[in-house]
Amino acid sequence: MLGLTITWSPPHGVPAVGGVQLQAGGRLLDVGTPRQQAVLAVLAVDVGRPVPVETLVDRVWSGAPPVEARNVLHSHLSRIRALLKNTGAAARIERRNAGYVLDIDPDVVDTHRFARLVDTRGTDADRAAALTEALS
Repeated sequence: MLGLTITWSPPHGVPAVGGVQLQAGGRLLDVGTPRQQAVLAVLAVDVGRPVPVETLVDRVWSGAPPVEARNVLHSHLSRIRALLKNTGAAARIERRNAGYVLDIDPDVVDTHRFARLVDTRGTDADRAAALTEALS
């Protein structure tokens, strides 16, 4: 199985301005257009939890969706599914009654990994090691 990592790459150190990056097996993959990156980002923020279609549309198009937003969303989801399948990693997007779910280990997503490491309990040395790892 290849390692998979989803990260945000802010240009000029400004968070939430850059694109989404997907790495598999040490290779940086093309996630697609900014809207397609936004679809992956929305699912990654809620990794493992269903995201309703209405929520996806609202977050991806910031409350101003095009007329055919659902069709465009389904196209983006299809391309992202194909991209994830081609990585060979255990990552997939599933359709459930409540919405779409990005089914991956939360540690694959940098923000979830960071939050877990920051919440590390234990000795001062354990916490220092976890914080060092979180910031690397």
